[in-house]
Amino acid sequence: MDGETCVVTLTETLPAGTQLVIKKFSDRNRNGVYDGGEEFIDWTVRYRELGAADWITETLGADGALTAPADSDKLYEVCEIANPDWLATTATCYQVQAPATVVFGNVLLPSLLIEKYHDLNGNGQPDA
Repeated sequence: MDGETCVVTLTETLPAGTQLVIKKFSDRNRNGVYDGGEEFIDWTVRYRELGAADWITETLGADGALTAPADSDKLYEVCEIANPDWLATTATCYQVQAPATVVFGNVLLPSLLIEKYHDLNGNGQPDA
């Protein structure tokens, strides 16, 4: 192969049954089901083999998804980490057998800002 470029791509193929797929979506219509068009969101989740003492904590990232290695046919506990600005529309913890896909849904809580000030100059705005 004198003078030629050879590109080799190495990939790791996981045997069937060795993954946990964890996803998180913004449940805008609050129905507890992912509907096409609802965006996947960054979130922190944790998971462990059922009965294990230690949790593995991961951030899903901007695509709202994580694929984690898992042992085939073992039971796992997968939970989302609560965020006070969001309300869960699905269960917050699941027990699943690998391979499995777990999908969490939440809706952003509305906020209301109320200001009170003494408008001494009558301009309708707080002044410095």
